[in-house]
Amino acid sequence: MPKKTKFSEYFKLNKSQAELDFVDVPIKGDIPLFIDPFAIHHREDRLAFDCHNTIVDFFGRVLRSIQANKKDEALELLSYLREPNQTHLGLSKGSVSRGRGVGGIQAEALLDALTRSKAIKTGLLKDLEDCALLVEDLASDKISDITTNLIRKHLIEYTVDQCELWGVPCDREVSAGYVWVGGSVGWQPASARLPICNGRVVLLIPKAFVQWRIAFNSYEYYKKDVLEFIQNEHLTSNSSLVRLLKSGKRKGEQRPPYKKTLEGRTEYRYSKDFLNDFSAKNIKVLDGYRKNKEKSLTELSEDDLHIAGAGNLLHNEGELIAELKRIPAGNKSATDYHRQVFGLLEVIFSPSLNYPRIEAEIDQGRKRVDIIFTNAGKQGFFSWLNKVRNIPCAYIFIECKNYSDDPGNPELDQLLGRFNVNNGKFGFIMNRRFVDKRLFIQRCRDAASKGRGHVIPLDDADVEQLLRCRLKGQSEVEHYLGQRFYEIDN
Repeated sequence: MPKKTKFSEYFKLNKSQAELDFVDVPIKGDIPLFIDPFAIHHREDRLAFDCHNTIVDFFGRVLRSIQANKKDEALELLSYLREPNQTHLGLSKGSVSRGRGVGGIQAEALLDALTRSKAIKTGLLKDLEDCALLVEDLASDKISDITTNLIRKHLIEYTVDQCELWGVPCDREVSAGYVWVGGSVGWQPASARLPICNGRVVLLIPKAFVQWRIAFNSYEYYKKDVLEFIQNEHLTSNSSLVRLLKSGKRKGEQRPPYKKTLEGRTEYRYSKDFLNDFSAKNIKVLDGYRKNKEKSLTELSEDDLHIAGAGNLLHNEGELIAELKRIPAGNKSATDYHRQVFGLLEVIFSPSLNYPRIEAEIDQGRKRVDIIFTNAGKQGFFSWLNKVRNIPCAYIFIECKNYSDDPGNPELDQLLGRFNVNNGKFGFIMNRRFVDKRLFIQRCRDAASKGRGHVIPLDDADVEQLLRCRLKGQSEVEHYLGQRFYEIDN
């Protein structure tokens, strides 16, 4: 089978999947990955927070319409959920990305499924992902499609930012479909400067948003959580279904009925109606399933994404180091250096840092910074900064200086001037080399001691060491960052 051209190859970015924040999809056909609203719900970064709020706003509007018996209103809301064929995710076959949307007649089927679900009447249906457990005919593909439609506004903004970051040409404004804005407006048409591959618009998706399938699975919930609960109930009540061991040292000991026995009984047979009735009576079981899913939720690895058909593998960190060394210091190569740094930091700090933006505007556009990453760290160094050291760091600011000599006070002041309590007071200043690094570290210590913010200087040697740490494991990266932090904090 011939190799499919990826987005990065089409635009000659020369980057592996590990260096990119988005899923590097093939420009023809789809790959079997899905956008998971549960993964979005339980992330702590700003993009995920905004996406989740949009989903909650729309889903709540639909549920209220159904509960008020305003079916025409609910149908109108659902009718805008069209085929999301701009992401190249899903189960379409062949070279054309078709999607499996819920527009048109299918909106009526979706409304019917929601209306018939007991979960709406009992209040069990809280989030979009709950539909996978409690509403008929809704599984990974449909819920992913619905999610894509609902967060399209945010995906457009994300795509525009990523294209600016990597220099992807977006020469003209194109129609981007309908987006949900809520309020009195609801749905409205959108247009933007988006990338076009072979005449088709592409929307980029953050790696953190995708899974092999959405986290919630009704049969998994039934087989493990529900049946195990019922087994224990029978054992506790010593029902007629309880088994007795017939031989061995524990002869006569009671054991719960087999799951297969329970599955064969009419009162316990699998269906979403049964799961609705059971969950309404045993809400703690459903809550336990949700909590366990949150604990076990992990992002797909570079290997996972490659197996699915996305991106190219980074064979070794030596490739990145060699590429960095090939870039000469000086203004002429500043853009090349910046873009190499984007990829390097993505490899080193993902998934704790994500959504890089180039020369991002802050303070209503009065100031600009070379790179801003969103802090999505739930644990480790970037979480510790905020939760233990009380250093504001919703965003991590990075200034890149492709200098052959040391940055001075003006360059440090430039970065410190970007800091504020709302956005963050932590960042890195990256330079090719420091002639007198101890002096620059002292300047950073002085700034930190005066409450101006914390800046860690990194040169090419630091980046090389961090890449080697990454090879050994994330804990090595955390340890190295901790050492560098205390150089400027003590």
